[in-house]
Amino acid sequence: MLWPGFYMSSQKDCPEPILETIPKLRITPDGAADGMYNANCAAQLEDLAPGQQLFWFFPKDEIHHVVKGEADITYSLAGTSHTEKKNAHLSAGDWYIVPAGARVTWKVTSTSPLRLLWLTMPGIPQSRYRRSEAVSI
Repeated sequence: MLWPGFYMSSQKDCPEPILETIPKLRITPDGAADGMYNANCAAQLEDLAPGQQLFWFFPKDEIHHVVKGEADITYSLAGTSHTEKKNAHLSAGDWYIVPAGARVTWKVTSTSPLRLLWLTMPGIPQSRYRRSEAVSI
């Protein structure tokens, strides 16, 4: 069984590395969700619906920025063998780092969607499931 976030694609689906130009992604707080994927990095702007609860496992380090909305998260880290669960509250303007091996559950507490911008380096295949498309718990 594959865990959420597993890279569900073959090597031929992997994007090409950046060779000649630096890619640019333009986002706005209220604009459409968008993303970019290449071998060097992956960046995605995703929305989680109000009241949604979602679990995700992180095989790579990621940096997250809360663009808008609020959520409570419960997480455990690989360094503790997932024996300790911790909680945090996220709101617009927060940045946080999710280390590889972490397990995180978000519960969106705002009446508007939780809008997250995330970045991981090196990149991942574009064909992997987006968190917002995953089955909520």
